[in-house]
Amino acid sequence: MKRLFRNILSSSLFLLSVSGVIVTQGCASVEDPRAVAAKNDPAFFTWYMQLAKEIQADPEYRKLPLDTDEQANEFVQWLQDTYNHKRSVEDFSNWANSRYPGHQYEMTFITERLPR
Repeated sequence: MKRLFRNILSSSLFLLSVSGVIVTQGCASVEDPRAVAAKNDPAFFTWYMQLAKEIQADPEYRKLPLDTDEQANEFVQWLQDTYNHKRSVEDFSNWANSRYPGHQYEMTFITERLPR
């Protein structure tokens, strides 16, 4: 499986480049529709890249355990849906805190930057 939608991880940050995931199934490649939606949403993409810069600048921010393409795609889908008001910030926060326990600081960091 080739990653276009990948985690760039260091000790204190994660940064996703929102450009898609190609899933190889036999000889065919299918791009994940969640990745396509994210990269084709210029307002979200701009906001997301600004969020990534702010994450890099915060020494307290710990990387989220987005270790697989599926986890990264799911997280960005929830984030994009919340950004576009398809989900509430509260729903995103509850989902993310249950999915990634121990990362309340990181979830607060992200949710404080979501448009209301």
